[in-house]
Amino acid sequence: MSENHQLPRLLAGERRQIFAALLGVALAGAACAIIAALTVGRLVSDYAGSASQQAGNIGALAGSISILAGSVLSVGITKYLERVLAERLGQSYVHEIRVLLLRAALDGGRTPSLGITIARSTNDLSSIRNWVSQGLVPVIAAVPLVAATVALLWALSWPLGVTVLALMLGLCVILAYLATPALERARELRRLRGNLAARVSDTVRASEGIRAAGGTDREIRNLDRSGSRVMGAAIDRARVAGSLRGFSMTTPLLGSAVIAGLGATGAIDVATISTALMLLGFVSAPVSELGRVVEYRQNFNAARRIIGPAIAPALASAAAAKNGPAKVTELESVPETGNSVSGDSSMALAAWDVDDSEGGRVVIRGLRVNGTRVPPLYAEEGERILVRASTQGRIDELFSALSAPVSTTNGGPDYTWSLAVDGKELYGASGKERRRRTGYAASGVPLERGTVARSVRYRRPELSVSRGVDALASVRLLERVQKLPEREHTQLRGGGAPLDRSEVALLQVARATLGSPALLLLKNIEADLTEEGRDVLRELLADYPGVVIFASARPEELMDSWRAWNVDAPAMLPVTVNA
Repeated sequence: MSENHQLPRLLAGERRQIFAALLGVALAGAACAIIAALTVGRLVSDYAGSASQQAGNIGALAGSISILAGSVLSVGITKYLERVLAERLGQSYVHEIRVLLLRAALDGGRTPSLGITIARSTNDLSSIRNWVSQGLVPVIAAVPLVAATVALLWALSWPLGVTVLALMLGLCVILAYLATPALERARELRRLRGNLAARVSDTVRASEGIRAAGGTDREIRNLDRSGSRVMGAAIDRARVAGSLRGFSMTTPLLGSAVIAGLGATGAIDVATISTALMLLGFVSAPVSELGRVVEYRQNFNAARRIIGPAIAPALASAAAAKNGPAKVTELESVPETGNSVSGDSSMALAAWDVDDSEGGRVVIRGLRVNGTRVPPLYAEEGERILVRASTQGRIDELFSALSAPVSTTNGGPDYTWSLAVDGKELYGASGKERRRRTGYAASGVPLERGTVARSVRYRRPELSVSRGVDALASVRLLERVQKLPEREHTQLRGGGAPLDRSEVALLQVARATLGSPALLLLKNIEADLTEEGRDVLRELLADYPGVVIFASARPEELMDSWRAWNVDAPAMLPVTVNA
């Protein structure tokens, strides 16, 4: 796994203002606590045990009580504000990471397991939010309060101040010692949870095959073993977490015992005892939370090791977009000969530059698959190009690059290539520019959740509903849709239900061809079609005006002639012509 654990900056945008407000609230809360403690000491010192003195100074007594009540109430208000601001800070931060995580999953080419994605979007993001909202913020609130408490106790009685300071330092040492095993337990639990989530997801998706093969009991046993490992890891983590919280809660109690002991020996007077106990009362809550803070921090570190590499591509893309559009660097040199639609190899490749590729032409140069450059492709409007490769994996990567030419992970951070369609360079272009010029349909790709009308116009949402209806009619799917309970407003769930597999594939074809994009990409789509569906696709492709790049195990079922593009061939070889 990559060692890139970078996350977005916490103190960015409006979060800077939220953090500044939190600091102000923390300082205000510490000031109110000190005022309340000093007021208690003054009340005990001036009025305890003297009824006549209380009666003679009723105004001053009432003022002191009012100050005490106001300061205590203010402490409560600061805690309320602290919690609200902390949640706002945490939710803002997690929302940004969630968007980056989803963008990385959609743009990354290889989509991670559904279970892994869900685990990252729930458990790991919750750990990040817990650290920001309930870990970092309590530390911010505790530091000024603990520092002021130790300073005031030192001023009242230096033995008391030294003792409380020693207790706090001792607690910090213990927490630092337990932090490492806490991180190890958190990472192990996350790893096992991710494996369990992936296993559950994959098992449910493969349920039909499992039932048919009589493997239900076997899979249940596997899930039981995975669940038992998660349970054991959770208990191990709880042991460390219990130690962290136990030591944290014990420290304020020991401070109270020290105060009682010093009071019993007469080392401090009653007023000092009252002030010290009041201060420890305010400090005990944040100090008791320090064990939980360490736990949250280590859970955050464990989550960061998973989320950081996952969102690194999206984070880099966002940074590049912020710094301005990247300039396309000069492509590697290509030979000055090539072939046209008739196979004429004397055509100069310079004539196929981006500016000269209008009229539906498609130019692909400098593309790499699995790190290896593939032959350039120059296709005229109306051509049919069959992709051939030694493995399906190479075909999958090729179509992933062509359908969403935005990732640079294929060849390093400085890797660029060219995909020019109808006079527009699409490498790194916006989604709007890409979807107007390219359509894509592939076997085994489920549909997103939404209505049929939304799905068919998903690539071109700006087009009218009637255009979507026409697209459904072009693949002979309109009559089927009209029979659905809510016709074109029927909600598609679970990847395309209530449509069957062939109907989902036809809907993808309708979406891909809506608006007749200059480049149509079809990856083994006929594998999902019935014989009738393949006839529909063949009829549609016969009159399709744009360039069609397709992968198929049985291309003769879709069209009569094509050119072969062998992506395993040396990069300098021209595309061959086949019939």
